[in-house]
Amino acid sequence: MAITLVKTYPIVQSATLGAVLGDTVDIWTFTVPHKAKMRLRDIGNEINVAANWGYVRWDILVNGSPLPGFVAVWDQMGFQAQRQECENRIIPGGSQVIVRATNGSPAGVVAPGGACNVSISLKYDLENEEL
Repeated sequence: MAITLVKTYPIVQSATLGAVLGDTVDIWTFTVPHKAKMRLRDIGNEINVAANWGYVRWDILVNGSPLPGFVAVWDQMGFQAQRQECENRIIPGGSQVIVRATNGSPAGVVAPGGACNVSISLKYDLENEEL
């Protein structure tokens, strides 16, 4: 009989995104343990310069590939106190997860507020099955 162990982790991480067009920062990087799977529960993103909304691109990458529904996000998905549910996205063990922000609008215009702090707040479960 298999037993599945589940532990929930809340994460809040921030970084400084430069003012240069195309500047990119990895806000959070995590490697899912090999014998586990990661289940994203909810997520929120924030910036400290309101004028930069719509000019900062948010992406979640899994092993370098975009996670469907979380690529080229130009708006707020929620924030620390009210994160948005993630439809229980499941990421397999051994995968590398990166949350990234990039300065520059879809039209290639730099954010009017210049450099800013970008923050991510998320909650995920690690599920580990033991026999």
